[in-house]
Amino acid sequence: MDNPHNPRTKARYATQLLPFATRIVESVHDGSHEELLSLIGRARALDTRPDDVDPDVALITIIAAMVNPTATTNTLLGWARGLSAVKIADPDTAVDYEVGLCTEGSLPASTLNPTQRRQAVQVLHDRGLTADQIAHRTGLTDRSVARIRHDLGLSKPRTAEDAA
Repeated sequence: MDNPHNPRTKARYATQLLPFATRIVESVHDGSHEELLSLIGRARALDTRPDDVDPDVALITIIAAMVNPTATTNTLLGWARGLSAVKIADPDTAVDYEVGLCTEGSLPASTLNPTQRRQAVQVLHDRGLTADQIAHRTGLTDRSVARIRHDLGLSKPRTAEDAA
């Protein structure tokens, strides 16, 4: 059993690796290859690693523990589609990656959960898109867009004629 006062315990090492793991995930999502390599190198160089722990296995284990094991492939990797073509993360609106992809037209709303579909419609409404444009962009039916807008209490749906 680990001695909690020993600076080289597995629990302490894991706690110190966690911020690196989080930032590694962020740098992968941001496409920052140089930062990714720097973070991996710094995580490997932590001097609190117990002698019987492989730093790569420890880091991979912590990152794997962050992943929901019931998540679908679309949920896990949907953010990666079209990375070079769209800006996915919008810190001002706190839109998650899948919703961001959907609002940019890169991921159909059918792959989102109901909460995410509502968020996508809200974001596109806030950007001034018409109901027809929202349906086209997200792959939702006109009826679904109308229902979601009504559920969200949004103003009367704009149409292409209104926007002209």
